[in-house]
Amino acid sequence: MGKVGDKIAFTSDYKENDNRKNSSSSKGTHSDKKRIGKWLVIMAIFLISIGLSLYVISPYSLVEEVTVEGTNEVYVQDVLDASLISSGGSLWQEYVNKGEAEKRIVEENPQVSDAKITLSGLQEITITIDEYDAVAYLLHDNRYSKILENGVILDEVIPRPDSKQAILSGFSEGPELDRILELYPEVDEQVKMMISEIEHINDAENPLLIRLFMTDGNQVTASIPTFPERINYYPDMVEAVNGVKGTFDLEAGAFFVPFESEEASLELEEFDESEDEE
Repeated sequence: MGKVGDKIAFTSDYKENDNRKNSSSSKGTHSDKKRIGKWLVIMAIFLISIGLSLYVISPYSLVEEVTVEGTNEVYVQDVLDASLISSGGSLWQEYVNKGEAEKRIVEENPQVSDAKITLSGLQEITITIDEYDAVAYLLHDNRYSKILENGVILDEVIPRPDSKQAILSGFSEGPELDRILELYPEVDEQVKMMISEIEHINDAENPLLIRLFMTDGNQVTASIPTFPERINYYPDMVEAVNGVKGTFDLEAGAFFVPFESEEASLELEEFDESEDEE
């Protein structure tokens, strides 16, 4: 019995020692893995740092080309000048600060409604802009300035515009200009071609009074709120006066005053009736 017990005790001690060895070996392996993992992380950070450093000092970190898209009337160079982005600058610095550049482009170019800066290649930056349309021109001192759809009059003067857009005079930025720009599209295209110029009359009683100079030599006075619906009858009114030249007063009703004093004034009753029928 004693020998059997000794044998069992020996076997038990052997297993315990074996378990201790396995446990120690497992802990050692786990510790080695942690050390290797930390070493790999440090090496990765080190290599990335070296890579970034090499990239920063290399030509690949510089802007190679800047392009501008979306321009119809705004000069490309004006957009580039406002952005302060140029070839040879730091690509990532320019991109990180793109919000400031976009803001400058809009502020320094009144015809630009929006600007977006994007990376379009490894070393290329693209500036895409949206423009306000020029919907009319302001005549002053025999020169013309663009009037934008948002009612802004540009300082830049241009030669006589070669377009079908309205020519205005006597207007300044404000509610009267905004109103005429809003209503002018309601005028028939045929009648628009007969309008040479729209003048804002400085009238104390009616600040919305305008005078239209027609291509056939006639003049028309009207109030801005009602002028589109009334001026659309202009071809019929010309026919009603048998080609006599004069002024059509459409401010209140419809009256015709000939330029020649011997001609009598005429109330265009037929025009009033046709308007009532409408």
